[in-house]
Amino acid sequence: MNARVRRTAGRVRAVTMLAIVGTALIACRSGSSASPSSASDTVAMRLERGPCYGRCPEYLVEILENGTVRFVGRKHVNVLGAQQRTISASQVRALQNQFAETGFATMDSAYIEGAKGCGRFLSDGPRMVLGARVGTAMKSVQHDAGCTDAPRVLQTLAAQVDSVARTSAWIAGAGDTK
Repeated sequence: MNARVRRTAGRVRAVTMLAIVGTALIACRSGSSASPSSASDTVAMRLERGPCYGRCPEYLVEILENGTVRFVGRKHVNVLGAQQRTISASQVRALQNQFAETGFATMDSAYIEGAKGCGRFLSDGPRMVLGARVGTAMKSVQHDAGCTDAPRVLQTLAAQVDSVARTSAWIAGAGDTK
């Protein structure tokens, strides 16, 4: 076997191995396992805060129905990476009730530049994605802070998620106030 054929065969083995490892990692990350997750492991609320023109904290926080809070700090936060804590089930239910009372389930799915509910758009603000379980489905709403006609209650709900999840312990002092 000449050197060229050996190099090609080596590359094929390497690519095949990478494909196998990649597939295994994707399966693990997507949560596939031998045992199904229980209903209490279901995400009840989710808040993802994105970048702005500045140092806005970038992170994801999820509150599960069983009271588990999962936080992933991405940029401009005091704690980078995954963190976890537990809150009471009654706090989760109270937050779910707030989402229900505000009509979150009937809001548009996007209040971003160009969307009908955005109104006048002011740039430089961060985008967030706010989600809540409505029945068996997860309802998500994208919101650009620069949309002047977006429902103000979106900011209130996001602040409530942060408060109940106590994200300030992980983000405080790291970003600006945009």
